[in-house]
Amino acid sequence: MTETMPEFSRPVALEDLRGGTVRQSIAATDEECGRLAKRLGLAAIDSLSATVTVESRRGGKIIAVEAEFQAVLTQTCVVTLEPLPGTVSETFSIRLAPAVDADEAEIVDIDPETEDEPEPLDGDSVDIGELVAQHLSLALDPYPRAEGAELEPEALAAGEVADEGPFAKLAQLKPKA
Repeated sequence: MTETMPEFSRPVALEDLRGGTVRQSIAATDEECGRLAKRLGLAAIDSLSATVTVESRRGGKIIAVEAEFQAVLTQTCVVTLEPLPGTVSETFSIRLAPAVDADEAEIVDIDPETEDEPEPLDGDSVDIGELVAQHLSLALDPYPRAEGAELEPEALAAGEVADEGPFAKLAQLKPKA
């Protein structure tokens, strides 16, 4: 099995955190934006940048990541299929911990009042670019809609389909009653 490199990879080695904290400003290249847009199903990503702070806590047993990112992108309207330009600006924080062997894992009671357990970290680095890409995907509108774009519920309920659009060909395949 071949492991592929993330589209927007910016690894920070854990040994670089021995001093405590690393702060980086990162930005995706045009090529990275294109590959990431394809992965996320976007029409385009014009720019993606972030400021990320990575801190070693508890003697390296916990890695805390805090980030603020901005993206200028184009999604596709789910109604009209027209390009829909937009921006996303978000912050996130995540705690990571080196993966524990199954033999060493302890059973944990889940208490909604306590802080979440850290996410497992494999390897000897934290890929802050991939973390930004993942959080960008979570921040996207899953059903982007242009202003004023609406489906006609009466036509859909009656089984009518427009002469053009993604479902017109499928409607032709439907048996007539």
